[in-house]
Amino acid sequence: MKQYLKEDFGTIDKQELHRIAIQYESIPVIKNDNCYWFHGIGLRFSNCLFTIDFDFGYDNHWCGIKPYFIHAYLKDNDYIEYSRYDTATIKKQCDELVNNHKMEKKYSSYYFIYFYRSMNLM
Repeated sequence: MKQYLKEDFGTIDKQELHRIAIQYESIPVIKNDNCYWFHGIGLRFSNCLFTIDFDFGYDNHWCGIKPYFIHAYLKDNDYIEYSRYDTATIKKQCDELVNNHKMEKKYSSYYFIYFYRSMNLM
């Protein structure tokens, strides 16, 4: 995903992407056969390979996991067993990772924290 943003907008910096999002809010932007739809605090991206909708994360996090979006991504991209991964199941698994101190939950999204801890960034 980041390589498409870098190629099409010249940046992966979240501050710069927020400025771009304000400019193109709710207007589809097509660049190099990639379609971007900036919305609120996120982005829906689509090309011939896949479609994904995500929210930009807080602080240094690139993006958080929202169980509904994960389920929708699997369904929209015709993952054969998407029905096994309903929103409640994904949420339960994320909550277990929070309880095991491998994720944290903030603003209704889940974020992996093991990387940041191992790098002494937290």
